[in-house]
Amino acid sequence: MTFFLVTASVAVHNIPSRKAWLVFGIIGGLLVIFSVSAELAARRIGREAAEYQKKAEEAIKTTQKQTEQFQKQAEEATKAMGKQSEEAAKQMQQQMEAQKALEQMQQKSMEQMQKGAPKERN
Repeated sequence: MTFFLVTASVAVHNIPSRKAWLVFGIIGGLLVIFSVSAELAARRIGREAAEYQKKAEEAIKTTQKQTEQFQKQAEEATKAMGKQSEEAAKQMQQQMEAQKALEQMQQKSMEQMQKGAPKERN
């Protein structure tokens, strides 16, 4: 192929054969260099892409583990809050029952005092 390009350039442009071979040789050499350079860059990028993919997969796994841990902690906290609220409700109910019992005792003592007070005056 290069032979035909050189022959055509010599015939069309009336330049020496040596000069045409030099020009097309330089062009061919540059194309080879660019091709090798592009191949090396593609391989390097491929390796880096594989490394980034591994890192991304590891990051996803750690994120999933952290998410699961946070969910477990949230569930435990919710359970603890539920237990605390139940205990608080029980304590309030006990306090209300104790208050009612105290009021009943006070009312009975008032009734007894009222019943006993007229008897003492007589």
